[in-house]
Amino acid sequence: MSEAFLKIVRIGLFVVALTIVVFVLLGVCGDFWWGFDLLSHFRLQYLVVLAIVAVCSIVLKARGVTIFAGFFSVLLAGSLLPYLPIKAKHENSVGLKLLSFNVFTSNQNHSQVIDLIRASGPDIIVLYEVDFSWMRSLSALKNEYSTAIEEPRDDNFGIVMLVKGLKVKAEIKNFGLAKVPSVVARVDDSKFTGLLVATHPVPPMGRMRSELRDQQISEIAKFVWDGKPAEAVVVGDLNASPWSRAFRMLTRVGLRDARRGYGISPTWKRSLPWIAIPIDHALVGEFIEVLDFKVLESAGSDHNGILMTFRKTN
Repeated sequence: MSEAFLKIVRIGLFVVALTIVVFVLLGVCGDFWWGFDLLSHFRLQYLVVLAIVAVCSIVLKARGVTIFAGFFSVLLAGSLLPYLPIKAKHENSVGLKLLSFNVFTSNQNHSQVIDLIRASGPDIIVLYEVDFSWMRSLSALKNEYSTAIEEPRDDNFGIVMLVKGLKVKAEIKNFGLAKVPSVVARVDDSKFTGLLVATHPVPPMGRMRSELRDQQISEIAKFVWDGKPAEAVVVGDLNASPWSRAFRMLTRVGLRDARRGYGISPTWKRSLPWIAIPIDHALVGEFIEVLDFKVLESAGSDHNGILMTFRKTN
């Protein structure tokens, strides 16, 4: 290759690295504009691109680009270190199993979802995007689970909570102006006594929907804070990644990301790695110990369910 061509390639690599860095920095500024917040979700993809640029720069002996891309790769990798899968499952520990899953309203693989639920063996099940057709299919579980509460809907915001052998007082509550239902449940069990909130805000596509999502999560954060945040669990398809402003609203009231130490596996569009992001979450309070956290199969949905085993420590 000629020196002129190599120079063009090196410049191209620098432009790619600079673009990625700008995206990362703008994503951190999501509090200022909803469009910036959308850029925050793709931190894994940014890291991969920067790492590729750094390796190519080494091969092409582009020292400046190597240093630039390598430096920001290290910074990004550092922000993901808490998610390294280093925690071992507590095999002999007893805790509650909670399954949270956006089943996708138009998903016709109802029996596959039922099989996934039975194979997972959760004590508490929260499903989102549940319509009346889904409720009829879920009746197959009536011998194993009782319905704590349900609100099926014809849009994508129906919700249902099923429980197995637990004392649960649940109600539907609308947080924010979007008027989509969330479940607020008080769980009374030897393994966990406390507050459980399950929610599915609208996706932040556009200024208005972004504001509605943030308002809903902000009100949930205040609701948790006004109670006992150390004994609270919040789960759901939050339509927000761990690096978005909406997620930070929940961590600011003392909740922590339950997947830390168990990996950062995406839960939406996993079949399309260039846009796949983790937006299905469980956050827990100070007195909640996470014994296991895993991402399940999609069973025909555009989301993957999450299964968390946890218990109260105080």
